[in-house]
Amino acid sequence: MREGDLIVEVDRQPVAGAEEATRLLKAQRPGGHLLRVRRADGALFIVVPGA
Repeated sequence: MREGDLIVEVDRQPVAGAEEATRLLKAQRPGGHLLRVRRADGALFIVVPGA
């Protein structure tokens, strides 16, 4: 993640804001979470490992 990145999906679910993204990321998920991130020069997917 970089400054200015915007999380638009968590686990293929669109999120409306930071609070919703945080709520979804707090849930335990085997294999971690998949984030779709919008960046100034495009979009990318990032996997966040689970605890």
